[in-house]
Amino acid sequence: MKTDTTTLADLISSAKCRTGKAHAITDKGAYWLAAEPIVIKSYGGDGIGQSRADMRNHLELRHYRDGKRRVVIVTTTWHQNYGRDTITQETSLCSSETVEDVVISLKNTTIGDSDYDGSDIAFSDYNYDNLAASLMSFGLPEYPIPSPDEELPED
Repeated sequence: MKTDTTTLADLISSAKCRTGKAHAITDKGAYWLAAEPIVIKSYGGDGIGQSRADMRNHLELRHYRDGKRRVVIVTTTWHQNYGRDTITQETSLCSSETVEDVVISLKNTTIGDSDYDGSDIAFSDYNYDNLAASLMSFGLPEYPIPSPDEELPED
């Protein structure tokens, strides 16, 4: 069993990203991004004519001026007839210790109203490699170590 765990919130703090001008200001205050936004799903149509809007979900690792850390899903939509819209949704991902934890949580997170084609699910497996690479380069391990049927070598 893993004894020394680092959470996504710990990694956001250790990024020391709160320098210079804040990325944006929300009703919760000013925040900086600890890493570049991570695309976790692209879906919809091309946003032209009668097609559905072009939609993308990004994961943002935010560190607020007051010290709070939040992992937020940002959904952007664009359609030539209706313009651009952005929806944000907070997650409980700050306590995640592995990429596996993040994926499980995202696969159980819906965006907006339920949809017949599954487009309400926040994450697509198509974006796993991108998500895993981004979070592992940030310092989050992919899977818990040891695996259930393995034991750590003796020191």
